[in-house]
Amino acid sequence: LSGFNGLMLAPHVDHLFDKGLISFSNDGDLLVSSKLNIALLQQWGIKFPLNVGPFSDCQCIFLEYHRTRVLKK
Repeated sequence: LSGFNGLMLAPHVDHLFDKGLISFSNDGDLLVSSKLNIALLQQWGIKFPLNVGPFSDCQCIFLEYHRTRVLKK
């Protein structure tokens, strides 16, 4: 267990993350799967493009895994 393997996301956004419909770049850019209609984000008040700020090196390890193994292309 690592404290770096977790993000504080609203439940509905966390669901998109867990399902591989969104992820984040190491620099904090929101990445959106081609399988997700961006209009949904806009309906939820989530601006796109969006940058949440850079992640730490330790967090980037977990995000890399998420982008390569979970995020749907």
